[in-house]
Parts: sequence; structure tokens; C-alpha cells
Amino acid sequence: MSTKRLGRSGSMWLALLVALAGWASLATSASANTTTKLYAASVTPSPVSGGATAAFTLKVTNDAHPQPLGSANLTIAVNHDPLVSAAFIGLSTDPHPFLNGNPSSPRGDATLVGNVIQLRNLSIPSAAFVTLSFSAQAPCTPGDYDWSIAAKQSNDFNGTGNDFSLEPPPASSLTTTVTGTCKLAFTAGPADAQIGVGITHSALDGTGSPVQVAIETQDGVVVSQSAAPVQLAIGTVPPGGTSTLDGTTLVNSVNGVATFCDQLQNPGCSLPSIGSHGQGYTLAASSAGIDPATSNAFNVVDNGTVCKNPGQCQAQAKHQGTTGALSVTAQPGDLVAVSVGVDTLTCTGYTITTQIVTFTSTANSVSTVTITIDAAYVTKSASQYQICFSSSLQFIDRNGNVVPPGGSGLLADCSKRVGPPCTVSRVKDKAGNVILTMQAPAGDPRVGG
Repeated sequence: MSTKRLGRSGSMWLALLVALAGWASLATSASANTTTKLYAASVTPSPVSGGATAAFTLKVTNDAHPQPLGSANLTIAVNHDPLVSAAFIGLSTDPHPFLNGNPSSPRGDATLVGNVIQLRNLSIPSAAFVTLSFSAQAPCTPGDYDWSIAAKQSNDFNGTGNDFSLEPPPASSLTTTVTGTCKLAFTAGPADAQIGVGITHSALDGTGSPVQVAIETQDGVVVSQSAAPVQLAIGTVPPGGTSTLDGTTLVNSVNGVATFCDQLQNPGCSLPSIGSHGQGYTLAASSAGIDPATSNAFNVVDNGTVCKNPGQCQAQAKHQGTTGALSVTAQPGDLVAVSVGVDTLTCTGYTITTQIVTFTSTANSVSTVTITIDAAYVTKSASQYQICFSSSLQFIDRNGNVVPPGGSGLLADCSKRVGPPCTVSRVKDKAGNVILTMQAPAGDPRVGG
């Protein structure tokens, strides 16, 4: 048996091998200390409808080994497009996550701080997961919205060097798609109002309940967390009307409802009003990114009142030499209103020389209407004046013809044993004014002499 001695060259090789072995050992140790700790997270369901309040489930899975996952922060979803300023709102959460989705195994705590759900004391073992139920209201702007999450090994979300790294899709899924838009709806629409007097939900009552517009889902559910601004404007401008809406016309919604106006919500605001009479106005409501709405039609009258006592109730208005007056036998709460010059009217073969008088009444009684023509505008004897009439009701004209609803014709004299509508009298007073008196059934007639 023989032995070979290593020379100096052999010793150097041996030393190099030992050094390399030592470096490999250190590298392995360092790698073990800096191994990436992975986890996966998902938020379901997706998609959800615009404006809807949805119930969500967060799932956090610990894919690291052997480190437990101790805490996490979930931040509310914002639009994937940085140019779109929209986010989920109204975040709320259950108090405890469940280990492996088992309601019998609560694990840790969940609290809401601002727009962040903080999960603490989770201690999720390797290969295990927790689920958390929470809710949020989707924005009215469709698109993709991204939830943000961060996790740590520590149970109190403190310290450095113990962060977990989120696995990319498909292991993680933190995008919620919002489909469809919200819509506006008049939940308290405008009622008839006088010129320059506040428009409310109560006819001819400037102290009535205000006009309200709600932000709703397409299914008609109020988006209760919305504070979106709502703009009010005139939608339909009737003949002789104006496109200018006075008063406070832009308000922020409160709990999804815009009120025009509520002094408690918006100190110093004023009710919307219109400075020109007209029949068939509508209001238009708009808000960025939300489907607009148009109100019911309503009238702006020269003069009107809510009758307070049983018995005679009257209203009167004048325009360019023509005065219209209405008298009814009313009950408390009945409405009477008169406008002059707000409408147009024609009767075949007859030239109308006065302003058109339009009157309405909710009283369940015959209406007595007088048209007074100032002497300066009188062009013929009183007996030569006729009353041109139109109504939503059918009537018989002076020639015995049936005039359908919405049609027009000259009234017969009441002395001919014709029921209302009919002409009672035509007289001229000492001042030279011509006074035409007629009776009309309940409805919305228009008359001219």
C-alpha cells in the first residue's frame, strides 16, 4: 500500500473546495431567511350592478411554509382607470373572519378604519385560509374596480421584513366589475305654482313639501350612500313660458336624495320658481354619469289659491286689458287658479279679440267665470261678443254640435236650457267695460271673447 503526498498545488485545491463549500452553506442559509412568503386573496362576487349595495366575501389563503399569516389590510375598491374618479362607498364588515370558511371557527378580528378593513390576530397556518363577509355600495359609474390588500406575518400588522407577497392572478382576484348606471327619479314631483312663488310638491302652496330627486339603481332602489350633486332645470318650455328656473337649482344629495330645498341640509337655499306663466312645464334633473329624469307636467299660473273654508272661493288675474275671474263653491283644500294670456284658442268663423283666460278648479261644483274687457279694448257692442270655449270635457256648442274633449266651439246661451258650459250674460257697465259671464263644469277649460 502506498501513499501519495499532496504537493503545494494540491493543498490550494483543497482549500478552494473548502471555501466553496462554506460559501454554499452560507448562501443556502441566507436564502432560507429571505424566502418569499406568498399568499392569495380574492373578493367575490363580480360583477355587481351600479349603485347596488352588495354582500362580498374576502378570502385570504396562506401559501407560505412554515410561516403563519398574522394580519392584513383591505382597502376599498377604486376605478381601474386613474382618470375616473369613482370608488365603492358605504363599507361595512363582519367582526370576525372564519378559518377555512367555517362559521364555527372564528379567527382573529376585523374592524373598519376609514375605507380600510383591518384584519388582526389571524395566525393563519400554512395552506389554510380565512373568509370575511363585508358589504359596500357600488358606484354609479360602470367599469373595473380594484381592491388593494397587504399582509404581514405579525398579528398586529407591525414590523418590517415580515411582509407577505400577493400571488398574481389567477391565484388572486381583486377586481370587481360594475355594470350599468344609476338613474335619477322624481320621488316628489312639482305641482302647479304661481308666478315667482316657490315650486313644491303641493299645488299652489309655497310652504308645501319640497321637490325631491332620488339617485336609484336601474331596479328603482335608492342609492342610500350617494352624495352626488343634482342639477335642476326647466325641461319643457310651454308657449309663452321661460327657460329660466330661479332659486336654488344645484344641491348635493343626502342619503341618495336631493331636496330642493331643505334649510337644514342647505342653509340659505331657496325654492325653485318660474317667472312666466305657462301650461305644461316640466323639470329636468341631471347628474354626471347618472341617467337623467324628467318630471310630471305642471302649470305656472298668474293667480291661484288653496281654499281654506267651505263656501265661495275665488281667484282673479289680468293681462293686457282682459281680466279673468273664477268663483266656485268649494270645500277646504280645493284649488282654484286663473291665468290670462297663457294659451291660444280658435273657434271657426270667429275672431277672438281678448286675451285667453285659462282656469282650473278641483271643486266639485259648477264654476262661474267672468271675462272683463277694459273699455279701451272694446271693439263692438256687448251682445256681439261670444265666448269661445275649450275643455277636457265634451260639450254642446251654440249650433248644437258635439265638441269632443280638447276641441273648441262657441258657447250656447244658458237661457236656451243648455247646461254648463254656457253663457250667462253679456253686459256693458257704465265705464264702458264689457263683462261676459259663463258657467262651466269642473275641468280645465280655456275661454276667450
